[in-house]
Amino acid sequence: MSTPTDIRDPRVELDGHRIEFTPYPGDHGGVGFVPTRATCSCGTWASNRPWAGSDHLKAFGRHLAHIQTVARIVPPAYAHLAIAPLRCVGPEHAEAVVRDWPRERGAEHGLFHRDDMVFIAYRDNEFPCSVAVWAHLHGHATDVYAGRLLRDVT
Repeated sequence: MSTPTDIRDPRVELDGHRIEFTPYPGDHGGVGFVPTRATCSCGTWASNRPWAGSDHLKAFGRHLAHIQTVARIVPPAYAHLAIAPLRCVGPEHAEAVVRDWPRERGAEHGLFHRDDMVFIAYRDNEFPCSVAVWAHLHGHATDVYAGRLLRDVT
């Protein structure tokens, strides 16, 4: 399998990302393959679909592409924090979230954007949830995308 982008980029650390397979329990003789689950050793990606191991590799490739993209856009000041993406209605709305967020920012959290995405850097789960709710209430993010962030962070 080839990775979607250049893994030699010094900003991208992939050593902590290894795919691990776990077979589904039970008799799978009639299926013709052993269904497996797959997870990444980083703990942020999992595929629970009962696929053959090779079928999980495409989804794992998307995970690695996401890791590489985030590594290239995260400002160095936020590199030690977790990052949660929030898709906004449009690029101007993403800019407005970053510009108009009413609360103080600090070393433990922050906001930056790229196109229609706001990236929320955080240590405490309360911060991205507050940003998502605020962005939704001010018309910058739909309930679907704000809800996804709330689901994924908590």
